[in-house]
Amino acid sequence: MRVRHNISSLNINNRLTQHKKKADSVLEKLSSGYKINHAGDDVAGLAISEKMRGQIRGLNMAGKNIQDGISLIQTAEGALNEVHSLLQRGRELSVQASNDTNTDSDRAMIQMELEEIKKEITSISNNTEFNTKKLLNGSLNTSSLSSTSPPSPPSPTSSLTVNGGTYTVEDGWINFNSLENPNEKNKIKLNEGEKVIDDPANGYFTDIVITAEYVNGVLKSMSILTRPPGGNEYTKFITKDNPSLIFSYNGVTIDLRHRTLPPGTTVGCVEGLIQLTAGENRPIDHTDPTDPTDPTDPTDPTDPDPTNNGLKLQIGANSGQTTELIIPDIRSQAIGINGVSVLDSSLAQSSISSFDGAINIVSSVRSSLGAQQNKLEHAYNSVTNTSENLQSAESRIRDTDMAKGMIIFTKNNILLQAAQAMLAQSNKQSENILQLLQ
Repeated sequence: MRVRHNISSLNINNRLTQHKKKADSVLEKLSSGYKINHAGDDVAGLAISEKMRGQIRGLNMAGKNIQDGISLIQTAEGALNEVHSLLQRGRELSVQASNDTNTDSDRAMIQMELEEIKKEITSISNNTEFNTKKLLNGSLNTSSLSSTSPPSPPSPTSSLTVNGGTYTVEDGWINFNSLENPNEKNKIKLNEGEKVIDDPANGYFTDIVITAEYVNGVLKSMSILTRPPGGNEYTKFITKDNPSLIFSYNGVTIDLRHRTLPPGTTVGCVEGLIQLTAGENRPIDHTDPTDPTDPTDPTDPTDPDPTNNGLKLQIGANSGQTTELIIPDIRSQAIGINGVSVLDSSLAQSSISSFDGAINIVSSVRSSLGAQQNKLEHAYNSVTNTSENLQSAESRIRDTDMAKGMIIFTKNNILLQAAQAMLAQSNKQSENILQLLQ
């Protein structure tokens, strides 16, 4: 029997310490609700859990972003509903003014109401906002044309014949930044559908002029200029009587819609207002180049930075998970009713067509907004479901199983009490040595 070293007591004490540490660890997990309270508890589990937490919080915020986007769309759609009502009233007045039972003074009174309708539509467009952002004045439209002025001299001269007279028409340039396939043919088609020309952007300058006879003896012309490889493609257009230029590439059709001019209108006094829309809601980016005919010109915009005014909504937890919300300009001049007049029967007839076109534009915008709202609602459902599933997965990694924790705690607590009792018994055995000394 040895006195200086009580090996059994040392062994029992070590066991006691281990059971106490385990019991304390289980108590911490039970009290916090987490089974990972320190990195040492589960190194890999902690890393996975933190990444999941980042995704969960990002998805929750994306859901709030989507709800804000839906609220914005609903605000814009409510204003467009009122614009629709005003346009229907304007069309109704145009139909009334087309009747020759009206005197000139009657039509003048109708024209006064039409002017107020146009002002109110523009006012709604300028004043409708969400969180101080203007919604209907074109500031959220990537298709806003920055300039319709021709390029620097020498610039082409374009003209067309109206009622036996020749008038100069303002022209403009549209810059498509890139095409995935430079040899893909771009189809340019006037809206009557009678004249079509295909020409590939095959790396050479191509100057094409389209001239065709159409109804009412109106002569319409259009020219196209392509750029060499590595450059940007430029298409020049001049137009009258609501033709459309349709660009088709990569399976997407882009329709450039222009305002309608009634027969007999003096072309030189018409504003070069252009409405641009794209199939599948694709944005059209364009700039006004300085000299697109000289690729060596240092001012040639070989790498333009087009303005992109669309409203981007962050609808996901990660970078790049955005969607763009585009709302066109709905002011009177943008939808083609700024110059409508009903002061005589023929003008009133043209006014009906103008209001029909404006109603179609607003209907198209409202339909697009409705589609985007439905898309955002589906996106909201998706992010909430994803967040819920991630929270469930993260909980399994990080949260304490209370039932299992109590089992472990009870086991370690019993072992701790047993070790304490055995330590006392071990110490009593050492006391028996004193009896030998008596």
